[in-house]
Amino acid sequence: MNTRATTLSIVLRHIVPALQAIQRDIEAQSRDAAFRDPVKQEPPAKGAGAPPSKKFFKLHEAAEYLGISKGLLYKLTSTKQIPFYRIGKRILASEEQLLSWLEAGGIEAPASPSTPGTSN
Repeated sequence: MNTRATTLSIVLRHIVPALQAIQRDIEAQSRDAAFRDPVKQEPPAKGAGAPPSKKFFKLHEAAEYLGISKGLLYKLTSTKQIPFYRIGKRILASEEQLLSWLEAGGIEAPASPSTPGTSN
């Protein structure tokens, strides 16, 4: 046998078992993952009977969504006038709860100051 074939034979003798061991490890991990994780199902189609979206906004996204400033939104959260979640320092707002809050009337607009000569 020539030197090249001998070298190749030696290399393959060491590589093939290593590759087989890696393959067994990968198969075992995928079996374990399949056991731990439930079968993933496709989300239901949007439309009648579909559950509401579970989208959460960061504070600046919620302010943009509502069309108000971040400062006003901070004030609303600090006075608990708007639904929100606090996770550590992060403030999150659920799209579903924001929509419900808006439909219920949101915040009351401050009464406009009366001008002299007009009746309220």
